[in-house]
Amino acid sequence: MKKLEIGCALALVALLGACATGSPSAAEPSATSSAETAASVEPTNGSAYPRMAGPLEAGTHVLIAESSALDPILVRVQLPDHWAGSDGFVLITGGGISSRQGAAIQFWGAPDYTYTDACHWSTTQFPVEKTVDFMASALAAQQPRHASTPREISVGDRRAIEIQLSVPDDVVPSTCDLYEGDGFFQSWHYGSGESARYHQGPGQQDLIRLVDVDGRLVIIDAATWPELPDGTRAELMAVLDSLSIDLPPE
Repeated sequence: MKKLEIGCALALVALLGACATGSPSAAEPSATSSAETAASVEPTNGSAYPRMAGPLEAGTHVLIAESSALDPILVRVQLPDHWAGSDGFVLITGGGISSRQGAAIQFWGAPDYTYTDACHWSTTQFPVEKTVDFMASALAAQQPRHASTPREISVGDRRAIEIQLSVPDDVVPSTCDLYEGDGFFQSWHYGSGESARYHQGPGQQDLIRLVDVDGRLVIIDAATWPELPDGTRAELMAVLDSLSIDLPPE
């Protein structure tokens, strides 16, 4: 089965990880941007908003994010130059997570399963209660990494919990549990595992924001590497802090 990936950024639906098998190109998308600034967007239904795909001009955007692991949401975000949308659910800069100096912001829906061990996930999975509190506790306890202590924040006017995750430097993903013959270090998955959040390699860092959107869990995952330049990291944090999430109009 095909896993979801983050085209230029991270992987999306792959087996519980950061990328998906059969992923799209790792280069920044070249499609013409259809994004509009928030001031000019007055749609009457969710489909009237531009998708999260292609180059995006500096400014405020209202974009539809959706994937096989995410029912449609509206993302309002303030972007500087050199950002793009990818695969309909990822924002990237600097080549995304495929570059050691790039960054990706992924949007995920509530998963069906997570694990007590991100490397040996096939035998440690358990069902998810689809709330920010449950997911924060589960990720904070997930081995073999050492997560930060979850902290309460706001995303726009929504309650959220933030937690910092990383892939240990001594992890060898190929020795982790297999999906269709390949080893994956991953955080959660959907359904029978064909869509999952898996990670690209040792040292990868993921700043997770678990957001309660009218009772629905939405996961924001900002993925980077230790080599991310300080200026790009500051830019990434500004973009994250500008975000707000709503449900599309009926």
